[in-house]
Amino acid sequence: MDAREAIEKLDLYGYCILEGLLSRDETEELEQAFYDQHRDPAYEDWKAVEQWDGTDHLYETLYGLLLREEGSWEVVGHPVVLEVVRHFVGDDVCVGYDFGGTKWNKPGSKSIGSVHVDDGRFFVPPLPEMPYMINSMWMITDFTEANGATRIAPFSHKARQLPPADVRADDPFMMSATGTRGSVLLWHGNTWHAQAGNTTVDHQRMSINTSYRPSWWNHPKRASHADPGGKLHPIPPVPLEHYERMPAALQHLVRYHVSSTAVEIPGLPA
Repeated sequence: MDAREAIEKLDLYGYCILEGLLSRDETEELEQAFYDQHRDPAYEDWKAVEQWDGTDHLYETLYGLLLREEGSWEVVGHPVVLEVVRHFVGDDVCVGYDFGGTKWNKPGSKSIGSVHVDDGRFFVPPLPEMPYMINSMWMITDFTEANGATRIAPFSHKARQLPPADVRADDPFMMSATGTRGSVLLWHGNTWHAQAGNTTVDHQRMSINTSYRPSWWNHPKRASHADPGGKLHPIPPVPLEHYERMPAALQHLVRYHVSSTAVEIPGLPA
């Protein structure tokens, strides 16, 4: 699928899947790096824990992707993805100032995530007709129905409404967005979707989640294990030395959140 076809499908269905944009070798290298970072206590303050069983985090998100993993730079700034994003959001696009996150959905997690639209709670319905964001979910491992592939409701973006409170992730109109590692799921900000449970015994589901927004739109609200309700847990700005090494397309995406002074990044030398 090229960018033109992806734009048509995203506009019609509210989402699309671009297959095979990353090689298996690329995803395996990123996958191992992400497991290491999720286990690194230096990044604990950048973590949101959506599910835990009293002893283990079953579903967690680790933010600050662009600061902690340079291997993600070409992924977030992938030219095909950016062509699709710019069609909907415009050339003044930025990434959310959490700088993207990795989502680790572990065996045993439950499908308890509510069906929602991204940041739609900040609008009074009807939601904007044009997307105020395009969200992405890179499949660093295979996404299967069993290991918790994202659930999504085709055409729901056309309603321009928040999903009713009784809508569940396992309702029959909610589809599993399955795909092979190296693929990416893109969806409209108004599209109803939900996390799904990982019912496997030993199949991890790892992904990169990055939102693309017009420069005026930024709500870096995150939850953490210590504060499940969510407050601001700021990710530091991009250090100038990082910014200068980034590809030009990525520089454009982070241009309003760069520090000219030294920034200490957890897990990296000061």
